Amino acid sequence: MSKLPEPQRNANFLVSKRWLNLQGRLVRSIRVLDWDFLISGRLFLRFPNLVRVDLVNGCLISPRNSGISCTNKTVSFHVGSEVESKDWFFNENFVLNADEIDKGLRVLAGGFPNLRKLVVINASEMGLLSVADECPTLQELEIAYDAVIMF
Repeated sequence: MSKLPEPQRNANFLVSKRWLNLQGRLVRSIRVLDWDFLISGRLFLRFPNLVRVDLVNGCLISPRNSGISCTNKTVSFHVGSEVESKDWFFNENFVLNADEIDKGLRVLAGGFPNLRKLVVINASEMGLLSVADECPTLQELEIAYDAVIMF
């Protein structure tokens, strides 16, 4: 299956749950868009061999029904029309709190001890320490703080 062209391979994996499971084992890198997918443990069940995980988009809280989308390099999110302030982006209303991020980091570290790259935003020292303790092969850690991610 891994020798097939990617578009054909992805379509073939929809044939059965067993083949879908095989496809999940081939995935090594993922950008998490839904924080609940991580917290529930489904990320580990669906993609057990991840080594690169980007959590930034999953950490952002944005209205899903908005037609306004803001994108900058690797971050993309929806913006509601009620936003009026010019420094609106990194407001605590738009990002999960540090405790919730730390909970997700503990789940991630427990499920992926072979993690090599992690991208996260608004994590506390305790959350990052849990990743350091559980992921000895971690080589890259990108941390974005409120002052860094401004458009």
